[in-house]
Amino acid sequence: HVFSTGGSTMSRKKLLVRATLCVASALLPIIAHADQYSDDLARCLVTNTSAQDKGVFVKWIFAVMALHPDVAAMANISDSQRDALNKQTGDLFTRLLTENCKQQAQQAILFDGTTAISSAFEVLGRSATMSLMTDDKVTAGMKDFSKYMDAQKIMKVLGNSQPSAANPPTH
Repeated sequence: HVFSTGGSTMSRKKLLVRATLCVASALLPIIAHADQYSDDLARCLVTNTSAQDKGVFVKWIFAVMALHPDVAAMANISDSQRDALNKQTGDLFTRLLTENCKQQAQQAILFDGTTAISSAFEVLGRSATMSLMTDDKVTAGMKDFSKYMDAQKIMKVLGNSQPSAANPPTH
């Protein structure tokens, strides 16, 4: 009996470990491909969106974020503006998933499940937002808070902190 613990036969525990390793090694190529398909979908989404598409997406993100109670009073977005952005964004997502990136979306879902879609659109969101952040006025505005920073206090805490070969930074 293969599960007996005596002599030259394999113990149940060893057999289970080996079987698990065999299954895991068989799945490794599938896992590696899964990341590839999600990355392919994200790349397809980014390359198939124009500057105008990214503008629509960024406006939609802004309109949705403006619904949060902490910032709602700072934004004045009408229901009709929000609905128009919802329609434009819905049309954009539909086009990307059913036309421009149909094959990549199908493969990503097959290997990664529906989380591949949200992950890929997160990459698109970062790409669209990055184009917004590189605008000269936005860049200048991002620096404005630094005039209120206490540089001496920060330098006192951080000093000449530099990673050394003995203590490389961990992420």
